[in-house]
Amino acid sequence: MAIQFQHFEVLTRPDGTPWELEHDERGVTYKARDVNLRSDVALRVWTPGPEIEPILREARRAAGLRHTNVASIYHLGEQDGVFFFAMEFVDGRLLDARLEESGKLPPAAALDIALQISRALSAAARQGLVHRDIRPGTLKLLRDDDGRTIVKIMDFGLAPEISAAVESGYASPERIGNGALDARSDIYALGATIFHMLTGHTPATDKPSREAALAELDPPIRQVVLQMLDQDPAKRPQSANDLRLQIEACLNSTPAPPASPPPLPPPVPKKSSALPITILIVSVLIALIAAGWFIVKNSKFEMSVVTNQAVVIPPSTPIPLPQPTPEPPVAAEPIETVESQAEKADALIRAEQYRDALVLAEQTATDFPDAAWPKQKMEMIAALLRSNAFVMTPTKLRPLRPALESAAAMDVVSAQMLLGEELRESEPATALKWFRAAAQNGQTEAMTQTGLMLSNGKGVSAPDPALAVEWLQKAAAAGDMDATTALAECLIRGKGIAPDPKRAATLLNVAVAFDQPRAFNLLGDLYLKGSGVPQNLDEAARFFSRGAELGDGDSMAKLGLLYLNGQGVKKDPQKAAEIWKTGAERGFPSCMFNFAQLLSSGTGVRLDAGAAQKWFVSAARAGNAMAIEWCRENKVEF
Repeated sequence: MAIQFQHFEVLTRPDGTPWELEHDERGVTYKARDVNLRSDVALRVWTPGPEIEPILREARRAAGLRHTNVASIYHLGEQDGVFFFAMEFVDGRLLDARLEESGKLPPAAALDIALQISRALSAAARQGLVHRDIRPGTLKLLRDDDGRTIVKIMDFGLAPEISAAVESGYASPERIGNGALDARSDIYALGATIFHMLTGHTPATDKPSREAALAELDPPIRQVVLQMLDQDPAKRPQSANDLRLQIEACLNSTPAPPASPPPLPPPVPKKSSALPITILIVSVLIALIAAGWFIVKNSKFEMSVVTNQAVVIPPSTPIPLPQPTPEPPVAAEPIETVESQAEKADALIRAEQYRDALVLAEQTATDFPDAAWPKQKMEMIAALLRSNAFVMTPTKLRPLRPALESAAAMDVVSAQMLLGEELRESEPATALKWFRAAAQNGQTEAMTQTGLMLSNGKGVSAPDPALAVEWLQKAAAAGDMDATTALAECLIRGKGIAPDPKRAATLLNVAVAFDQPRAFNLLGDLYLKGSGVPQNLDEAARFFSRGAELGDGDSMAKLGLLYLNGQGVKKDPQKAAEIWKTGAERGFPSCMFNFAQLLSSGTGVRLDAGAAQKWFVSAARAGNAMAIEWCRENKVEF
């Protein structure tokens, strides 16, 4: 008889035994079938014990994480005192099996795996999740329909107190020492995993040995891995998003087919079709002279033969002596120069002299158009300057700007993005120019920013909603959740596209799965009004609550109204006051105005006319129309 947990039926192998995927002291993972949806799942059945409660808490939190590179948790249940949960079944191969077979991976392949993991960790960080057990044994590799390698992180947030990561050298020092863990602990573990992928073994405990093991790698890759493995969490990349940008920069400077360096080009250029004939003539002459020298040396008869042949060439005409074939400088010299310049650029990057490194790379790209590394280095430098590891300010941008603009003009996408981001407020037209350039180069985030600026009329003489929608649609199709949310808002308002709240709701449901804060506000509003979806105040409250947790100001303003009026939640003016006060202190104009109203009326909070006026003025200065009107009616300067 088949083993069944609610609507999940454990599958059996050909011999009739349950299909176990994993078995440890904490429980068993089976391959199972969801009989309702008729799909395969991985069913984790936990061994009863006192530690089950924290595991269940982690499972509930991890269930909210939806990401391409994370094996999702679908269902948590209990049957006869036994807890279980159903996870996405990943029909792939563990990374540790791949490494056991191949020893190590090419740098480009290792970095691509690391990039996917960093994206997943970034999504997890937004929900306050830490995996605690990143290692080759918790990472599965599979192929998509296009043959690309996809990584799936298994058992997210469900690591035991002592795991294989601790025992095998992947755990951070704070994990081993039972210290407080955050995203930087996962970054260390990922660093150890990258180290293994690049070298074929786990990192040694001392830094000199690590540096020696990575010595053959490009400096940017070596620098990132060593930074990730720093014993001090404060010296590692401080977020998975920072790490993602650094890995992207490394990938930009790493050739896709990660083989040995390409061979030097042949010393003889191929441009002249006459060159092979010249070489043939010279070679024949050399052969004739050599033969003549041999004959003269060894035989008088041969001497006479040479003499007899001499009549062919008049005595007055000297026999042309062969000239040594010159080394073509065009082929050999640039290679040495390019290599030398590359070494200088690396030294400047290590010294954090980014402007000089950019200038050197740009000059090299101009002098040697066929060289690949200058643009790769420019991409890497600009990506580093975009990351949180480098805090850009107008003062820092000023000396860098000419070099960045030259790089951007050479279609260095990271430079285009950096200029767009830094000039968005001070020079919107210039910012839009560079965002558009990056968007035309396929940069998804740039497509989103171009769409938003065109929609809001920034950097242009007038808004262009139709063109904005075109860019937002492209970015949304590429998976950008900010663009998906903005496109949904256009569909709600009929801005640049025909109104379609039903389609907007569909898009927003995708965006909320990725925790896009504004998407929760917009979807909550649709449920509040019954637009595109059936009216459901409970759902509205749920979406506003999650948006407020993620720091969306409009969600906070609307959630406060629901508590004030008792819609979808129990009426609680004091709770409304708490929510609006928090939003006001964070600088959200609607929350400032609403909190000021409560203070002026004493609703849910102690009456305080002075504090109320202060918040009315702050809201007016922040541009809130109702606060501006209040100040004018009450003759209060703002």
